[in-house]
Amino acid sequence: MTRLSRPLDSSRVKVADDEFYAHHPELIGNNSQRIPLSETNPAQASLRREWVESYKKHGGKIEAKDQYPMTKPDSVVQECPAKALLNVRPAASTIKVVDASEAEKKTIEKAQERAKAMVDSAIKKCLAGAKNQPSNLVKKYFGIDSTSDSDKEKIDALVSNYEKILAGLDSETFEVEQESITPGQPYVVAYVRTLPFIHGFGHVHVNFPAFDGQSHDDQAGTLVHELSHYAVGTDDHAYDWETSKWRKLSQAQQMDNASSYGNFACDCYRAAAAVK
Repeated sequence: MTRLSRPLDSSRVKVADDEFYAHHPELIGNNSQRIPLSETNPAQASLRREWVESYKKHGGKIEAKDQYPMTKPDSVVQECPAKALLNVRPAASTIKVVDASEAEKKTIEKAQERAKAMVDSAIKKCLAGAKNQPSNLVKKYFGIDSTSDSDKEKIDALVSNYEKILAGLDSETFEVEQESITPGQPYVVAYVRTLPFIHGFGHVHVNFPAFDGQSHDDQAGTLVHELSHYAVGTDDHAYDWETSKWRKLSQAQQMDNASSYGNFACDCYRAAAAVK
């Protein structure tokens, strides 16, 4: 297994991308945009390896093998993440925000702290109990409606993913962008950049004034959404306002849908606040 050293070298990423897509014109759309590789599709495994080899060939660094464990598939490496986090509260952090005014920085700082509380609620208030008793919220957003061994494994996977999101909220840099909003036209609140099969690359970009126009809960939910892209590699299969697409999501798509992660965390947070 090869793991690329982070952060990636942007100049070598560009060279690897150019070489890869020159060899695969079928992955370039009619509008000349490059079609990213799937991170999970086994049919594209050889293509993912090809990109990595190109990155390495052009000087991209990889982690030394002794930096990560080589355990057998059935090795027990840690207890269930939900159990480990039952008594853990999100630690205070010094958030990294660049290209921002003081007001914008404070807005993102508050959203980050609320986002961490949302993830904490998702893990401790919703997922921890769903392994013993089905949860309506877990069913609504991830299609898990039983306590079978298979569904318990899916819940463990969700907990692991939310742990990555929580870590990302503390470690990643948020870069402010100024994007005007045209009345009647769609606009982007936040985004991350992706490579052919690498999760996040660069910073988490937050657009003002769009971000500032959201409610506090929606701002936090947006950060959870973007960090699910960045730290987990989720896709945008459907947004909740795309009613028809949302209802047609398969269970696998629900588990891989960024809006599912953001909305679930937000609802768990609100539910926890309602019972206090």
